[in-house]
Amino acid sequence: MKRYLLILGAVLWMGIIFGFSSRDISASLKQSDVIVKVVKDSQVLDKVAGERIPASTLVRKTAHFSIYFVLAFILYPVIKRDGSGLKGALITVLAVFLYACSDEFHQTFVKGRGAHFTDVLIDSFGGITGVLISMKLEWLLKRYTRRAKLQRELGELANR
Repeated sequence: MKRYLLILGAVLWMGIIFGFSSRDISASLKQSDVIVKVVKDSQVLDKVAGERIPASTLVRKTAHFSIYFVLAFILYPVIKRDGSGLKGALITVLAVFLYACSDEFHQTFVKGRGAHFTDVLIDSFGGITGVLISMKLEWLLKRYTRRAKLQRELGELANR
């Protein structure tokens, strides 16, 4: 059941990505501008990037990274299943890369949009980070579960 929910989540998330990519440039910029205003008002950019990187670029590229981070985070457990973590990680990163490529290709058909390989690289880096975080959380959960099991067993031995 959990696996099916993750698959459904991944497919829905891919649909959300497709929806964002289907917006023409004016709708996309309008959406980004709302976030840019919030970020500028918070003065976070002054501390992080100063004037070297335009706020709109930083917001848009962070969005690329973030949405593919989430996609990989959802996909990794589905692809890995009970097999090798490394093999599952590599397949997940490849799947994210291919979806990012197809997404950029799709944007060539949208008014005012285009394909940018730098966006594919940012998307892929988000995917790699999502897989690494997912793997680390999986490792921590296994470690915690083993430790809890060992403590239970030691407690049972002590009570005998």
